[in-house]
Amino acid sequence: MNLNKLKQNKKKLFAAAAVLWLLACMFVTPVFTTVTLTFENDPHGEVVTTVFSGPGENVSGRDEHHRVVVNGVARIFFGDLQYGSHCSLKRIDPLDQHYSTGEPLTITRLTVSKNGIQTVDLTGDKLGTYFTVNSDLELLGEDGFTFLVTGEDSQMLPTEAFQTLCAQTPFAVRLLGALGSGILLVLAILLVRWFTRTIAGQSLFSKLIFCVLFGGLFAATLMTIFTGFWNPFYLNPDEYHTLSAVNYYFSHFMPPDMRDPAIIDSYAIYGTTRHSEWTLFYFLTAKIGQFFADPIIRVRFFTTVTFCIMAGIALKNVKKNWALSAMLLLTPQVWYLFSYCTSDSLDFFMSFLCMYEVMKKDSMLNRVLDEPFCKKQLLYMALLGLLFVQPLWGKPTFYVVLIFIFLVLLIRLFYTPKEKRMTLLWKYLGIVGFTLGIFTIRYMITDFPYYGLFGKYQVYMDMMEQTALPEYKLSTPALERAYSMSFMEKGITLEQLLTGFDFNKNLFRTFAGFFGSYAFGARDWYYTVMAILYLAIIGYLLAQAYRKKDSRTWWEIGAAALSMFIQYALIVYNAWVVDFQPQGRYLLPIVFYAAYLIHRTDCEGKSKVLRILLCLTCLLSLYSFYTVGIPNLVSVHGIQA
Repeated sequence: MNLNKLKQNKKKLFAAAAVLWLLACMFVTPVFTTVTLTFENDPHGEVVTTVFSGPGENVSGRDEHHRVVVNGVARIFFGDLQYGSHCSLKRIDPLDQHYSTGEPLTITRLTVSKNGIQTVDLTGDKLGTYFTVNSDLELLGEDGFTFLVTGEDSQMLPTEAFQTLCAQTPFAVRLLGALGSGILLVLAILLVRWFTRTIAGQSLFSKLIFCVLFGGLFAATLMTIFTGFWNPFYLNPDEYHTLSAVNYYFSHFMPPDMRDPAIIDSYAIYGTTRHSEWTLFYFLTAKIGQFFADPIIRVRFFTTVTFCIMAGIALKNVKKNWALSAMLLLTPQVWYLFSYCTSDSLDFFMSFLCMYEVMKKDSMLNRVLDEPFCKKQLLYMALLGLLFVQPLWGKPTFYVVLIFIFLVLLIRLFYTPKEKRMTLLWKYLGIVGFTLGIFTIRYMITDFPYYGLFGKYQVYMDMMEQTALPEYKLSTPALERAYSMSFMEKGITLEQLLTGFDFNKNLFRTFAGFFGSYAFGARDWYYTVMAILYLAIIGYLLAQAYRKKDSRTWWEIGAAALSMFIQYALIVYNAWVVDFQPQGRYLLPIVFYAAYLIHRTDCEGKSKVLRILLCLTCLLSLYSFYTVGIPNLVSVHGIQA
């Protein structure tokens, strides 16, 4: 009886709190504001539009919100509070740098939306009425809003009439603000409640460890989303070439022929195009991104969502399978990978799901392998085949993940009782059959009509020769090619490569945390400490294996070591034979092998040493991304803030 009354009281209290929240939001409304400036022509180069908006009367550094102008549109969004007749928008800098081309620009439209509802819409003719300019802008003519940049601090200052217009907030905006903020508040409460229940009954040490892992995953997710939605395209490696492939799928469903003149602009200076790849990344990014108007969000939303899914899976298993967190917390380079548009992110995501199936005791894969065979398992095998084919469609660096999984499952087969081995082997073959079958069907649909059975590689090489710049053509004599190309043909030995070009140093640094187009790195001590922590983790795993004296553990360590060697050898081969690129993102799959060994060593989460080492690595990674990554990637000019 008391329980029923308590439930009824909870419902009444929740309803009363909801009503009070709604009433409060009618007076002080949480507002998601979007200010959009549309230029008649896209300004030359990478230029930034900045809006200053805040609660104070005077402009401060905290009021700054900026976005890069893309295709003639600057869309700046930020959170705000609307109360009374207060207008938080203080200033707009249309071009927040010295625009030295000498060409006049015209703003044709300015709109302000609150919680998705447009509240201000001004065309060029009206802009002159609602804004004045400072001395670094010169208005040209009386019609429209055409101006010439004459200094480095161009400013549009809103008049009192604009502030009055902008402060108007319809009831629908207030209602949406109350509902949206209320939902976020409830979700935050539920998340905290889940966390407190998860750590209930644990020792103080375990609670501290869970707090660090939980906080690390949550902070990494927030920083990845923030960086992804605010960092400009030009700071990230090869993102413009990725965008050319994504943009194609906004209006197409099937991959193009590499020889199609319509995609000639997608070819890079190397003579390569993203359209030659099998990955579904470009298709999925475009089809999901088409529901968004912002040019940055529409090409990065899918990437950030996949990271959120991984973080959610790791959080859910933080108590029973905490090693999953290691895949995301061993290096901040993973977070950076998901903060811009790159197909490597989907390869990593799918590899994460593959390792999740291997590591989780009651996963679909382990249920298929452990339970007696039934017809229903054929569906599960097909789904697993669809999952395992994804890294096969990705970049070669992620093929090694499949090699590692193959070795782990092979070791499992050898340690299975003899009477069950044949059944397990047939299940393995069934999954492999579905994987190869899906790969073949996909090829016959999307590639065979263009290239036949074995003609794709030849077309790829022909197009490379046709479209590459002279210094990147394979037909160009080796000594006349670009500096980074064909070291082996230029007479550089493998020993010279590994010892004379800071190859290993750069490879490790770009793995442990180096951001942008490998331009923004931490101080030397950071990489030294990270190296010590990585070696400590490896040393502890080996020491535990020695104490355990289990042959299967040593075979799995051997599988991980072999996979790491193959990973490294592929990078060395590419740098020596093809193009010198000691990039740590090609080394990222080793976090999967390390996480698996951590899982096998401490599946019950009893090792204090391993958890302390992971927490230290997590905290150091957070430090690096927060103090180096974000200030450089999200600052206006891409320089240290």
